[in-house]
Amino acid sequence: MNGQRSESDNSVLLKILSNRTNFFEIILIAIVVGFAVNVIASGTLMNFQLSPLQYIIIGSVICIGALLFLLIKIVRGTNQFRHFEGFFIYDRKQNRLVEIPRYPFSEDLTHYFECGFSENKDLRTIWEKEPLKKSPPKTSKKPNREQIMFMLEERKKSPSKKIISEATEYFLLSKLSTHLTDYFNDEKFRKEKLQTFLREDIPDVLLKNRFLKLFSMPMDERSAFIDEPLGDSLERKGTILAMSKGGALYEKFDLLLPQGSTARRINEDTIEVETKRFIIRFTVSFDGFNTFIPSDFHRYYLGIDPKPEQIDDLLIIIDIAVIFKFGAFFSQTGWDYYKWVDSFLRSFDETFSENRFFESIGWNTALTAIKCLSPESDKIKKQKNPQNSD
Repeated sequence: MNGQRSESDNSVLLKILSNRTNFFEIILIAIVVGFAVNVIASGTLMNFQLSPLQYIIIGSVICIGALLFLLIKIVRGTNQFRHFEGFFIYDRKQNRLVEIPRYPFSEDLTHYFECGFSENKDLRTIWEKEPLKKSPPKTSKKPNREQIMFMLEERKKSPSKKIISEATEYFLLSKLSTHLTDYFNDEKFRKEKLQTFLREDIPDVLLKNRFLKLFSMPMDERSAFIDEPLGDSLERKGTILAMSKGGALYEKFDLLLPQGSTARRINEDTIEVETKRFIIRFTVSFDGFNTFIPSDFHRYYLGIDPKPEQIDDLLIIIDIAVIFKFGAFFSQTGWDYYKWVDSFLRSFDETFSENRFFESIGWNTALTAIKCLSPESDKIKKQKNPQNSD
């Protein structure tokens, strides 16, 4: 996504509210023009010898049909589709994720893996038995059968790829849950106009995501927290997040939404939240393809040797679609309960987007400074200007 666009350009609700105003202006103009056309056409239609009621019916049908066509076209034009590209780094040799400091998605993803594997042995076994990426066979001038089979195998939906997708989906849902809680934590919102979806209210979502199912399970139902002396009492006080001594994670999960909303899973990669004004769909896509990140990032920022046969920079995509309902077009009030969608999209872009991450750390500027201060740069300067070496 383009991080340079203004807040108004990125607003999802601004477009439908603006189009709604334009729609009613068009209706007013259409009425005036229609009246003028009716005056002109009345003389022509008199030859058909129709009754006044038939004139009214024909005119009404034509008018309603034209308005419906215009409304459908405008509402469809207000639907928003946002494409987010994130990345993570995978070490083939050690079969692990490499944490990227100051990149929230990478930091949380590696944390989820550590906590999930410490408690769920089955998850760890699947990951170790089916590595995300295997070392490629030795290259030759012409692709041989072994290399072709390897490339085809890399594109399959392996169990480890599914683990990555679920962990990323959990990251998305966790950010959404936190954002909704913070957004509605304001006295201007009335509690009776809100509803809370707890863990037990959305079982179809939970059963498909092993991280969400595991981390949101009450502490008193998990052996990893039995030896924690304050586990039960902390949860009774409304603990939001807790860690066991062995590394297990508990994170309270809920979705605070406007009254009348629903949450469900559409397929294994897509979750849908439906409100009275719009439907928002979240789709996670991970096929194991590499992405291109700035040169020297591994060496200078992470302090690792970026060997192509060992280190992979992998692309993961999240698409968010906001589809407005026709009823939203005629709603005059209550939009404050739905403006969270704009602020969420902005905040999610900041925590997930690859481009936003590199912008936030000022990588191009930092790399220039690093190269200028490195010992190698001094050697190059001396080679170019031997007379200044003394």
